[in-house]
Amino acid sequence: MRELIMDALAGGLSQSWLIARIVIPLMILLQLGRDLKLLDGLARLMSPLTRFFGMSGKSAFPLLVGLVFGLSYGAGVIFDSAREDGLTRRDLLLLVIFLVGCHAVIEDTLVFVAVGADGRLLLASRIGVALAVTWIISIFLKPTTTPAFPDAFGKDRETR
Repeated sequence: MRELIMDALAGGLSQSWLIARIVIPLMILLQLGRDLKLLDGLARLMSPLTRFFGMSGKSAFPLLVGLVFGLSYGAGVIFDSAREDGLTRRDLLLLVIFLVGCHAVIEDTLVFVAVGADGRLLLASRIGVALAVTWIISIFLKPTTTPAFPDAFGKDRETR
């Protein structure tokens, strides 16, 4: 029994160390990218995708962050963008639908490749499914100007 516990502990620590070696450098790169305004330029590269879904250009940055860094960090950026940049309910819904299937593509792919998965197949299938599902739903959602967070556009918005 003791040997089993020690093997499980060693395996868990080994896998945790493997994930930390991938995630920590990515988080450092994210912070550097934000501080140096490099992510703004990369977000502009996402605008063709947001236009394809009929989303505003304001949703490009949170989409990029969610794609690269995942839902945990991306959620904060998405909510900040929805409040500060005035994302519509439609933008927010399509953004979340896309990211449910296709978030943290770099981080997750590297982690799964490290444990033996085929990275190309994993990446292609996640992106393909996310594109298809989001596109189909975008067809049925009517364009709207209703802000996702209406309270965010009250007095505070006018005085900024």
